[in-house]
Amino acid sequence: MFEIKCPTKEEIDSYIWEELPEERGIEISEHLSVCKECQRLSQKEFRTKLILESWTAKAHGEAYWQKRLSEALESTLELAKTPDLKNRLKEWIRGSNGKIGGAIQIILGGIEEMGKVLTLFPQRFLVPQAVQFSRVAVVRGAGKEPEVIKVISKDKPGIQVLTDLVNRKVVVQIEESQKSPPLIILSPKEGKPFLTEPKKVEGTNFYTAIFENIPDGEYILIFEPKK
Repeated sequence: MFEIKCPTKEEIDSYIWEELPEERGIEISEHLSVCKECQRLSQKEFRTKLILESWTAKAHGEAYWQKRLSEALESTLELAKTPDLKNRLKEWIRGSNGKIGGAIQIILGGIEEMGKVLTLFPQRFLVPQAVQFSRVAVVRGAGKEPEVIKVISKDKPGIQVLTDLVNRKVVVQIEESQKSPPLIILSPKEGKPFLTEPKKVEGTNFYTAIFENIPDGEYILIFEPKK
């Protein structure tokens, strides 16, 4: 009797998040129906997906997002430390009627897998030229950094968002272009937001914005609209 080859943990996770070609997805579905070991491996990822989808459904209403974005922008304006930043934020609010240039939802804490990153967002709150991310575009680190999660934009110049679960840090890297990089706000579901202006990294062709010592919670990473 020949031994059935099990899919990898990465393939099982991709199957759960509906990221596999249809034919391979059917094969793994059939395998999970008979292999108890692979069923065990899949349970944690299934639980994570259910939790995230429940959160998204609860928080996805337009009224919720309208209120949360307005509060984030107004609170950030209060915290701006220089006249230049205040003026830039005022122009953002006036010029786009409070719309944003892109957003990512980030969840930190609790279950290890809650570091998953979602990029679902109501389209009407984004400007037409908003940064575009895949719905779930997660690439886990390897070797010494297995808990670093990376999300990559579809645009040029490119944007990478790295969520470091162990060190409680979110890093945004933006490729250099002719335009200045956007202001970036990290807004928690509750409490005051964080504001940063990406800085050019000497000897490289990109800008970096770093948010450190981030408490557990639900956040949205908000990008200033392109000018």
